[in-house]
Amino acid sequence: MTAAIRSGRFPSLGGPLILAFTVALLALLLPRVAEARIVPQRGIGGISLKMTRAQVVQAKGKPDGERLVRNELIGPQRMMRYGRTRAFFGGFRRDVGVVTINTRDPSERTRTGVGIGSTIAEVRGGVRGIHCRDEFSIHTCFRGRFHPGKRVTVFDISPQGRVNLVLIGFVID
Repeated sequence: MTAAIRSGRFPSLGGPLILAFTVALLALLLPRVAEARIVPQRGIGGISLKMTRAQVVQAKGKPDGERLVRNELIGPQRMMRYGRTRAFFGGFRRDVGVVTINTRDPSERTRTGVGIGSTIAEVRGGVRGIHCRDEFSIHTCFRGRFHPGKRVTVFDISPQGRVNLVLIGFVID
């Protein structure tokens, strides 16, 4: 029997126990944060709004495809494709930033699990500040304001009532 036990005095375990508890809690929470690939109002799959082409390539590597596409409002713009995720830039020059990101990739999810295939109820319950509307048989759920220069996150809903496209971008017009 040790002297501490015989004397009735035990060494303080508060510090090591608190540290062990904190480490265990972080270990449980970090995988959920790492899985958060859709970040409403910010980005999808490691691509964020305002990133330049060089920053996107640094974050994601060489794209699966890259080309110039025509946009009715801003003219020609660069589009980079990574699987089922696309990043659109604010023009064709290499120094302009990302203005829109969209995905149809079912592996891309918010930290609450919302993504392609989610129901309207799951979107409403899993994305803070969301509004859902049905207009002219088109169903969408969105976060943000449709005012020029503002950020929006749009969950496009299929006729079957499930998300089929997620878009994050700046409102152009």
